Amino acid sequence: LFGKNDSFGTSRFVENVRYQQSLEADLARSVMTLDSVESARVHVAIPRSPTFLRNHEKASASVLVKLYPGHTLDPGQVSAIVHLIASSVPNLQAERVTVVDQQGRLLTPSDPNSMMAITSNQFQYTQRVERGYVRRIENLLTPILGPGKVRAQVVADLDFTSTEQTRETYDPDQPALRSEQTMEETNTGAAGAMGVPGALSNMPPGAGAAPARVTSPAKAPGAKSTPSAPTSTVRRATRNYELDHTISHTRLPSGSVRRLSVAVLIDNQVGTDHNGKTVHKPLAPKELARITALVKDAVGFDPRRGDTVNVMSAAFQSPPVPQPLPVPPLWKQPWTWALGKQLLGGVAVLLLIFGVLRPLLRRLAEKGAALPVPVGAAPGGVPGGIAEDHLTLSGQPGAQRLAGSGGYEERLQAAKTMAAQDPKRVAQVVKTWVGDDG
Repeated sequence: LFGKNDSFGTSRFVENVRYQQSLEADLARSVMTLDSVESARVHVAIPRSPTFLRNHEKASASVLVKLYPGHTLDPGQVSAIVHLIASSVPNLQAERVTVVDQQGRLLTPSDPNSMMAITSNQFQYTQRVERGYVRRIENLLTPILGPGKVRAQVVADLDFTSTEQTRETYDPDQPALRSEQTMEETNTGAAGAMGVPGALSNMPPGAGAAPARVTSPAKAPGAKSTPSAPTSTVRRATRNYELDHTISHTRLPSGSVRRLSVAVLIDNQVGTDHNGKTVHKPLAPKELARITALVKDAVGFDPRRGDTVNVMSAAFQSPPVPQPLPVPPLWKQPWTWALGKQLLGGVAVLLLIFGVLRPLLRRLAEKGAALPVPVGAAPGGVPGGIAEDHLTLSGQPGAQRLAGSGGYEERLQAAKTMAAQDPKRVAQVVKTWVGDDG
């Protein structure tokens, strides 16, 4: 595609078209490598880059596959084709790829997030889980009981609820001191008025003279002690404690097992009675209890979920032995008919040869012998045959070599010599041959 009509004048649009065609052809060849796909065509719609982002359009693609007769594509193969196309084209999402077969059936789900698609996926997942449990039980009990002696069925009740939860917890038992602020305030007040209430006690003291000896009031005889000024102290403490703080975000997985119901059927044991006859004996209760415990451990039995396990022993009905078919007689066997057809064909060929062709050849030979022999013909010769030609050309040089018993090359050379010497007579001989054949 890129090597056709390449020139400096090729426009950008033509280059984009060639690129898209080449991309579609390569993707179609990749899809055709699948075993079930006979041919495929891919159409890709790549939008042009817009000027504004709000006008941006998404790319899309469609795939048309032609399957071989009797072949189908499972959902896994369809998903593989979708992701192959989406990964090969820039800015192409898998949801915008459509796959259609030659009968016009849509192979990709119309909406993978629709309720029907989700339900189908959940049902398939449930079946896979149940088959896994059944396989565990059979693989565990088959070596003990023997092949074909165990049948198991499991019904799994799954919870497909999608749950997300955020939890914030505090632990008051383990507080931690985050900060502490302590403040202490002390106030000392002035001395209050003392003495006998009255005007005298409220008068200011007069001017006095300093005594010669100053006696401490406390030591003066007969003096009373003066009480000290009152003092107040205030203490404040602020402490901030940090509790253990935990924030957890949990997303619970969907598809968890909500309840299991397990049923196991075991074939009876084969034994013989006192008369030597074959009898089927059920398993003993202890043996059934032991097998039940094994089954519970194999499936992860949880009584809190309400799981149930039931193990029972019963006689399996063996399939009836097919009776041998009666041997057909010899004349009804297939190889006899085939041999008879071949013999009849050979007899028919022999009858055709000896009954039709041979009498016809004999009649033609008798009719040729009854014709008159021309003058000059060799004895026993056929009229107009080689002998007549020899007589006609006997006068020419080289006729003896032509009629002799020489080799092929020698006769050919003699015929060439005679044709060169007397072409008219040779032409007459050829005309005679043509007339006799006609």
